[in-house]
Amino acid sequence: MYENARMIAIDEKTLIICETDRSGKIRYASDDLCRITGYSQEELLGKPYGVLWRADMPQSVFKDMWETIESGAIWKGFVKSATKNGDYYWVYTTIFPIVSANGEGYLSVRARASDEEIERYEARYAQTRDKELQ
Repeated sequence: MYENARMIAIDEKTLIICETDRSGKIRYASDDLCRITGYSQEELLGKPYGVLWRADMPQSVFKDMWETIESGAIWKGFVKSATKNGDYYWVYTTIFPIVSANGEGYLSVRARASDEEIERYEARYAQTRDKELQ
């Protein structure tokens, strides 16, 4: 499924921002998010936030994220994200509950993960996925 996927490099100065409603449907996507993923604003608005996660991310990470933010706390972690064409990029993500003009929801701010972090979390998540499949 991902055999031809390539990693997209993200500039150190880039902050990827996404706002969702409480159910996780995207209601704002920054220009950088659209540029990196290859999705247009129109394609992302109303879609579940999970469309931006790679299918090879461990389900336990996704579960932990939802449990954390639904409790009102801030979630931080490393995420392997998906592009529209199947490529991927690694980011350090912070998601926190917000109340904006659009109502209650969540704001995700993502920044480039370092090469060392990518290597460490690629290995850690591979082990986690293996455990989840047992």
